[in-house]
Amino acid sequence: MGAHRKKPGKKQRLGRKEARRRDAHTAAEAGAKLSAMNTYFPSSVSEAAKAFGVSQSEQSEGLNVALENQKRAKKHKQKMTRGQFDDHHRRLKLLELHVEAAAEIFNKMNTDHIAKDLRNLIRNFSAACADGRAIRSTANDALAGVNRLETTVKNLETSVEQLEAMVEDLAANDAMAGMKTLETRMENLEAGLEDLAAEMAPMRENSDAAVKTMEERISAIESQVEQLVKGASKSAALQPADLPKDGRGQEVWKGRLRSGKKERF
Repeated sequence: MGAHRKKPGKKQRLGRKEARRRDAHTAAEAGAKLSAMNTYFPSSVSEAAKAFGVSQSEQSEGLNVALENQKRAKKHKQKMTRGQFDDHHRRLKLLELHVEAAAEIFNKMNTDHIAKDLRNLIRNFSAACADGRAIRSTANDALAGVNRLETTVKNLETSVEQLEAMVEDLAANDAMAGMKTLETRMENLEAGLEDLAAEMAPMRENSDAAVKTMEERISAIESQVEQLVKGASKSAALQPADLPKDGRGQEVWKGRLRSGKKERF
């Protein structure tokens, strides 16, 4: 008879489970990165997307490190802000699919009365993409400011600890002089914190204004897409001979626009 096969122990099972979790996390991050790249750049401009990824590799690495630190600190407000950005990107991708479907209908029906609306829609869509890039740049600046603030706070904590150690080591005759030095340094540190807060205020206001402009543009684009689809349906009803026998408008993308409701992360 063959030797009895031993079952894996608890440590082995936990190690395998942790390895599977790490593999799943790595695959999820790779999928998210690919999805973001496809959102900014459709399949027709893959070369531009590749060049953009190469040129922005260093900045992206720094941004990922900053976001990972924030995730560990569980800062709820910044998580919601990033969720809003992701929601805007998904809505822009959905609008792109609607624009492509409308362009296919326009090419098959050979109509001229919706060409002007289609050009305006594409122009507004490009402007919305530019606003998205501006929001991303503002977010990067805000994250850089937060990192500087965290570094300053850590330096302040280190300085306070050093000052406390110095106060403990001072003799009775030098205690008053040490306390005055400590008060002066604390005042300087407080002034530095106030300067940092004043520097972060304009960046936060610019980010809020950019997000508001982005939402207004997306709402306008959604209304134009609905008008364009309605016009295409009316044109298809007037020209039944130009469409296939199986039914009219089967090539139209079957998705729907998201509402203004934000997803929570």
